[in-house]
Amino acid sequence: MIVEDADGRDIYLDRDGDREPEPPDERPPLDLDQVAGHYHQALAEDMTGIPEHSREALAAVPELLARLRAAEEELAESRSGEQRYEYAVTFGADPPAKDHPFSASPEAAEWMREHPEHGTPWVRTVTTSPWHRYEPPF
Repeated sequence: MIVEDADGRDIYLDRDGDREPEPPDERPPLDLDQVAGHYHQALAEDMTGIPEHSREALAAVPELLARLRAAEEELAESRSGEQRYEYAVTFGADPPAKDHPFSASPEAAEWMREHPEHGTPWVRTVTTSPWHRYEPPF
């Protein structure tokens, strides 16, 4: 049931009269440029009445924005890579070890899936990054 509070806002109540969770906000989330804009607006305002913990949180925004931008770039780069699948077969329930020697073709993995008494087929996704010029590490 929906009722209106003293300020005209809708309150959602369940059958027992307890509050239901508020419906999700329909506005799209802010992007990083919008957050940066709001940050700069906040810096232009008078900070004398703002508690210390709020000022500390506000001071962390530039570093957090830089970290988020770097993470977005890294994610975009990893998503731009090519994906392929590698198949392996084990003779038990454990997944293949890192240096597992028994690679398999997709057809062999499918056959093993249909005949589990002969082994357990496994698949993993391998994503490669775009080529970059090699630079020595030192």
